[in-house]
Amino acid sequence: MLIKTIVASLGFIPAAFAQNGDFFQVTEDFGPNPTNVGFWLYIPPGVGEGAPLVVNPHWCGGNAAAVFRGSGIPFMAETYKYMMIFPQTEPSRTW
Repeated sequence: MLIKTIVASLGFIPAAFAQNGDFFQVTEDFGPNPTNVGFWLYIPPGVGEGAPLVVNPHWCGGNAAAVFRGSGIPFMAETYKYMMIFPQTEPSRTW
């Protein structure tokens, strides 16, 4: 249900992000969030409407930025044209 809510809320993303390929933190209210999970979003350049969405959680003690910058995942998203969500927990929490 949370993923459906997040996907439905993607309408607030400015078109410039999709064109520029930015990795940015989503700060919009996306519904009930009792554990205070946040997320970052990556939309590669050229990704069109209806593109797949891949969720990539971080490892225990890690963070969204480390997964994004420390892996080849963004390159794959650019190559195969899909959006990515990188959930973020507080440092003391794990999935």
